[in-house]
Amino acid sequence: MEVKVLMMRAKTARDALLQASKQLQVPLETLRAHLLEEGRRSFFRPRTNLYQITEKQVEPQTVEEMSEMAERHGLPAEPLSTDRTTGLIWVRDGQVSCSEDKYYLPFLSPCPGLDVRVNGKSINGPTIVSESDIVEVEPIFELVETTISVELSEDLMQAILEIRHGYKLFRSVKDQEPAQELILEVEESKIKNPPVTPELIYEHLARRGIVHGFDDQQIRTACQSQEDICCVIAQGTATIAGIDGEIELYVNKKHAQHAVLSRSDLALWKEIVSQYTVSPGEVIGVVVPPVPGKEGINVLGDVIPPTVGREVQIVAGHGVEVIGEPRKIVAIQAGRVEVEHLHENTYRLSIVQQYVHTGAVNLTTGPIRFKGDVFILGDVEEGMTVE
Repeated sequence: MEVKVLMMRAKTARDALLQASKQLQVPLETLRAHLLEEGRRSFFRPRTNLYQITEKQVEPQTVEEMSEMAERHGLPAEPLSTDRTTGLIWVRDGQVSCSEDKYYLPFLSPCPGLDVRVNGKSINGPTIVSESDIVEVEPIFELVETTISVELSEDLMQAILEIRHGYKLFRSVKDQEPAQELILEVEESKIKNPPVTPELIYEHLARRGIVHGFDDQQIRTACQSQEDICCVIAQGTATIAGIDGEIELYVNKKHAQHAVLSRSDLALWKEIVSQYTVSPGEVIGVVVPPVPGKEGINVLGDVIPPTVGREVQIVAGHGVEVIGEPRKIVAIQAGRVEVEHLHENTYRLSIVQQYVHTGAVNLTTGPIRFKGDVFILGDVEEGMTVE
């Protein structure tokens, strides 16, 4: 296998790697530096060493390849051991140590959760280290406080509790076997903060001015939860809307009384129910006043007025008067009651002196008796009368 290498003279391995990284336009961490020859001191120039620079993905050279390369460059061939004990880096009892090698320099890479410094400077990526370097690894301790928040709904009818449990995160450096390239690993241990107490929740409620509708059971449940939780812990009292007034027609009740008539009275019952006739002075019905609603209370203790029931408005039409309190609807002439819904809660009641019958007058309908005009839209069978 042909091995591409770059020979670089520099004072230190790091200088050689920096020059090679710039020349090859590749990241520094993808290169390796192997010392091939130590330079000699000279009065006229500083000592420089000869380094062999290779990329990490290149497989290690065999002894034959290394010898051939050294011969090509006029250098002494020195065999490389595949079971090296030098040029390595490792972790024991949380301490980073390394050993130097003439041909290999170890790399150290940090990991999240550790503050790694080489000679007092923090490192963020792969870094060459030597025995003379001071490597400090400090686990980063994290303390996350428990947070408690109480929010109000837009209508102020609910108090919503949110608990996010905090914890303490302890870290330590994991021991690792010797390697030329070492990526630090961290071991973590998380300890949750003490549980939240109901008393603390009530203090938060008081600070928000919440005084009504506490759900004590839900508060205890939230405090016992081991997981983060969001729940309603106070609920206001809703209003009860008022009921609109209405018209209670006695005519309907009068007809309903005949629902228990015998079968022999069937014709008479049909006559009464279908015609809705009234006499002068007869009370047609009464105006029922509205039912007041009930006040509500929000979680801040504010009183919420209910929706007010509307009074029904009666317009007295032809043949009708409204008198007294409670207001009674009285017919002042005989005829048929007619109810008109004018708009919303306004009605007009009138007495119409006419009766329109659709269909035949027979045993099923019974005879028709009415004080006023009678219109029959059908036949009058034998034995039936219309008066």
